[in-house]
Amino acid sequence: MNPSVSKRDQILRTAFELFTSSSYHTVSIDDILGKAGASKGALFHHFSNKYELASESFLKILDEEWIGRLSDLESVANPAVRIQKFIDFSVDMAIDNPKLMRFALELMEEGEKRGEDGEQWRDFLDHFVKMLGAMLAECNVPNPYIKAELLLASLDAISLQTAFFKGAEAALEPALLKTEIFEVFVGNYTQRSKGEHE
Repeated sequence: MNPSVSKRDQILRTAFELFTSSSYHTVSIDDILGKAGASKGALFHHFSNKYELASESFLKILDEEWIGRLSDLESVANPAVRIQKFIDFSVDMAIDNPKLMRFALELMEEGEKRGEDGEQWRDFLDHFVKMLGAMLAECNVPNPYIKAELLLASLDAISLQTAFFKGAEAALEPALLKTEIFEVFVGNYTQRSKGEHE
């Protein structure tokens, strides 16, 4: 284990790796402990159950790997370029990590069985709706927050295809897909805005 990584972080990373390479339902606490080199005491010191561990691992790694990279977009002045980069990264993430969406759906299903209201997932989504909606508004896209919801739903659909249909990632043409998504949600409006100002 890397000495600069805390035992808690090591457990979270190991759990995420196992849950996304297999399934929430088939990975056991013992599987995680064996691979992380941790004791049950260490795990249950930080997490009360498997579901809590799985949820925290999902949100933490996504926060580091995805939201962390998206924060780099703040340095890009042009909102249309920021949206294109967001789309590019999201499509790449969906294609490169086909089991990520399956893991997210398993967690949502498990949360529902436990009687949770899904608030943490809605908060997670709302963060992206607000961020994308603001960028779309800067591009003069009408109904920017509704369009942000639709854009995220389109990106989720790509994740669902790669998660549940074998070979879907091979059939997708990422470069064309990225261009078309941008055109549908932003390109038509930015071209129209340019024409109005010429």
